Amino acid sequence: ILARLLLPEHFGLFSTAMVVINAIQLIPDLGLTQALIVHSDSNQRASSTSFYAILTTATLLATAVYLGAGFIAHIARQPQVDQVLQVLAVNMVVSAAASVPIALMQKAQRWRAPAMVEFAAPVASAVVMVLMAYWGYGVWSIVGGSLTRSAVLALSVWILSRWRPSGGVDWHLLRALFRYSRWIVIERISAFLLLN
Repeated sequence: ILARLLLPEHFGLFSTAMVVINAIQLIPDLGLTQALIVHSDSNQRASSTSFYAILTTATLLATAVYLGAGFIAHIARQPQVDQVLQVLAVNMVVSAAASVPIALMQKAQRWRAPAMVEFAAPVASAVVMVLMAYWGYGVWSIVGGSLTRSAVLALSVWILSRWRPSGGVDWHLLRALFRYSRWIVIERISAFLLLN
């Protein structure tokens, strides 16, 4: 449907922005969600520490993307990509907010809730994209669909997970988790560089 409603350059503009976003999104969770799943002694303090670390990292990276969007657009020789990047930078923070609740549901082997969310989010995204494309929003229909998917996913996970962060960051615990998770981040970055 979108192929009939949008122009090839709309898809190209979004894809250019997503190359940057996908590269940056390898970093925000710092591999901590996998560390939470694997480590048997993960508790509320570990979950909260991971959540705050992931959200802080995502916010810093999103800010860097937002501020550097004009430079990236200049390098890519696509002036319009700067605004797309700035909006998609918000998506990074929204996605990061959902990462720990999803990891905890996986750790508890609560598969039904994530499966429901993974079905609902793309459906909502598709509806928004098609409607916005029909109304003539061009590339913003794809951006709107992407934002909708992340927002529905994050909101649904927070409602279904029953987990809430508490306290602050336990730096000793964060270092212990990062000793495991750093290798995941290195593997992701090297795989991305190899494939791209």
